[in-house]
Amino acid sequence: MEPKQIILLEDELIIARHIQLLLEKNGYQVLRSDTVEKCITLVKENKPSLVLLDINLKHGFEGIEVGNFLLKYDQVPYVYLTSYADSRTLEKVKRTRPMGYIVKPFKGDDILTTVAIAINNYNFKGIDVSRRKETDNFSEAPFKIKKAIRFIQENIELPITVEGLANLTGWDRTHFTRNFKKYMNVSPYQYVLRTKIETAKELLRNDKDVAITDISCKLGFSSHSNFTNAFLKFNDVTAEDYRKMVRIGRAIN
Repeated sequence: MEPKQIILLEDELIIARHIQLLLEKNGYQVLRSDTVEKCITLVKENKPSLVLLDINLKHGFEGIEVGNFLLKYDQVPYVYLTSYADSRTLEKVKRTRPMGYIVKPFKGDDILTTVAIAINNYNFKGIDVSRRKETDNFSEAPFKIKKAIRFIQENIELPITVEGLANLTGWDRTHFTRNFKKYMNVSPYQYVLRTKIETAKELLRNDKDVAITDISCKLGFSSHSNFTNAFLKFNDVTAEDYRKMVRIGRAIN
């Protein structure tokens, strides 16, 4: 199966690179643009699953121009990224009927869950009336997944089991695991592990003196070697080397 393609309109290089790496790490293909013209050209030349639009580019609310184009084009869903959440901006945005709206600063999971839900909702918007009941039931799935994700984020230092996450959704373990992987492109176990590692990186960035053994213990790893191997697998560097990169200013994410 080919990876879902996402076009990203973002003119802040560091943010654009961060989003690109996040999405690519989760199985998406990303095409980047920093201008309205290039973004529209990429949309016409490709068949993206989604377009992510920063509203405010160098010359104002240019992202909304692309939103208006995509509304008329009517072949691809789109989600806005913005630092603005005021009523005036929201009114402009609503008129273009996007599939989502992400306010900066955002967490990585805000991007991933919104992208997954937007693509799913768009793909199922045209199902015929005879299947409406099935569609309505299916549409609840991403929101149940998001509930499990929120629990993971808020309780990452506690023991988290797949059974416990499944109970939050009302599904059995098998059904939960299948749906979770469908929307997040990764198993629940791998998602929890990745979130623990991302939390470890945040701790290393914010407290340069914290002991790495303390981090592995705090995040519930069964042993320090287990934590070390997991960190290396996800980042291609050890936790100790990552800390060195932080200290010299090389680690961005």
